[in-house]
Amino acid sequence: MPVSLIVGPPNSGRAGEVISRLRGVADREPVLVVPTGQDAARFERDLCRGGRTSIGITINTFAWLFDDLAERLGIRSGATLSNPERLALIRMAISSTPLRALRRSAAQPGFAPALDALIAELGGALVTPSDLAREAELLEDGRLEGELAALAGAYAALRDRTRRSDAGSLAAAVLRELGSHPDALAGRPLFVYGFDDLTLAQRELLTELSSTTEVTVAVNYEDRLALAARAGLVSQLTEEIGVADELRLPHDDAYSASAILVHLDRNLFNAGASREAPDDGLVLIESAGERGEAEAMAIEIATLLAEGVAPDDILIVLRRPAASGPLVAAVLAEYGIPAALDAAIPLRETGVGRSLLALCRAAGPDGNATDVLA
Repeated sequence: MPVSLIVGPPNSGRAGEVISRLRGVADREPVLVVPTGQDAARFERDLCRGGRTSIGITINTFAWLFDDLAERLGIRSGATLSNPERLALIRMAISSTPLRALRRSAAQPGFAPALDALIAELGGALVTPSDLAREAELLEDGRLEGELAALAGAYAALRDRTRRSDAGSLAAAVLRELGSHPDALAGRPLFVYGFDDLTLAQRELLTELSSTTEVTVAVNYEDRLALAARAGLVSQLTEEIGVADELRLPHDDAYSASAILVHLDRNLFNAGASREAPDDGLVLIESAGERGEAEAMAIEIATLLAEGVAPDDILIVLRRPAASGPLVAAVLAEYGIPAALDAAIPLRETGVGRSLLALCRAAGPDGNATDVLA
């Protein structure tokens, strides 16, 4: 089956093109894969805009797709480990593996999450601990890489002992079975949207599925500096999978009435760009202190809401959401503005989290009345 590529810069109508194609094959129950659940919710809203119904279209993530294919292929890999469960096994692997080159690093609190991220990257690249160990032996001084391979191997052994799976092991199992059952998606057209890059496992999945069904990938790319990082994805799709049909979409200058926003969109990082007269599309608000900034944002947002703008169409971008996000969220709440903070916050810094930790202490042998009251 042919692989189709939809290429265009931001605000070129890629999402609209995908929605149009989804509706055209809705009777065949197409699947749209997006990076996050929030992306899925946005596409669902767009598909149903204007009271339209979109029965038969599935929108989800690659994690769901691998899970769904594993079920279709009859792969019994056990439930997927949650993030805390995976970290617990990684910490067990660290404590049980003799280390020299990484001994001091492994004692730091951030080592386990970093190792978790590395193991996830290795899984996405279809690199096993044995593969890493063999490559480490070929290096002139591969002690560090060898210890990383040993840690990854210890984690994999613990994971297998619990009869559970993770994203990497599940992807490898699915790809092994797809070789003999490439029609596992039952001919449902597959669409992929919103990814800056794809892991080797994801690209291999698209290659296998494209042999029995149509695969369409939309890429945010144009030949200019701001989007240069996506050139690798376009090249991989073209050279590794093969593209039979490619649609190049031009930028739509009409997406915004603000000339300055259109200018920024088209010339970001272009040192030779001409100047554009400022308008109200880009506004600088000066204030004193972080709370003053939050209050200034709250006033602007309250004005937008009063003018009829939907809360879901307003986005606040922060450099460090986990650090400054709680203050902004608190100020918005004081102004009666509904907001959802998307940030990783330590469990102990939330009311429910503190109560849960106190409950765990109270249930332990050292628990006391203070923990119960807390």
